[in-house]
Amino acid sequence: MPLCDVQAQNRDLEKPLREAVERVLRSGQVILGPEVEALEEEIAHYCGAGYGIGGSSGSDALLLALAARAIAPGNASSCVAVN
Repeated sequence: MPLCDVQAQNRDLEKPLREAVERVLRSGQVILGPEVEALEEEIAHYCGAGYGIGGSSGSDALLLALAARAIAPGNASSCVAVN
């Protein structure tokens, strides 16, 4: 059994995904730019947050979250629950 069926997941999104990729390719702006800004705004709105910050990977997102909480290597005492 495959872990996930990416083709099935993207089937309904194929047209908007292609349009978004084409907009980025036409603009030549693959880092930052209006597409990233729009995504960050949508994510912030979805999460009920003031800001959304895009990163290059899930690992970068985790590092940003740890840095935001000032959690450094060996600093397990900083890992407290936040409600």
